[in-house]
Amino acid sequence: MPITYTIATYTVDVPTALIITRCVGHVTLAEVQEHFRELPHIWPPVDRLDVLLDLTEQLTMPTFGDLQEAARELHAQLGSRRFGRCAVITPYAIHVPMQMFEVLVGRLFEAIEICQAESEALLWLMPKRRTNQTSLTAH
Repeated sequence: MPITYTIATYTVDVPTALIITRCVGHVTLAEVQEHFRELPHIWPPVDRLDVLLDLTEQLTMPTFGDLQEAARELHAQLGSRRFGRCAVITPYAIHVPMQMFEVLVGRLFEAIEICQAESEALLWLMPKRRTNQTSLTAH
């Protein structure tokens, strides 16, 4: 089955963008590489693109070699584009390979978080509210 993805842009305090990528079924290295080749063509006009990578329905276990090749392809396709944060939702069986992937692509992201549930991932990806640095004291 192919990788599916959607782009959602939203505004909170500053314009931000999020790409949601869901890997479903028996995902191959070739499909992952093709997805990375499509990224430059769908990239929204933003400084950084956050990623929600949902692997909860993926049935295949990537090898270390697959992860290395995927990381190389991602790096090759980025060009001047920049990623922000990446939240990976993964079942326990794929948790360890995704930790290896985190090491391989970590320099391409501001931060990567491996999560067990979509709600946890979305909460982590939410833009942080700016706190008012002014303190009010009574005199």
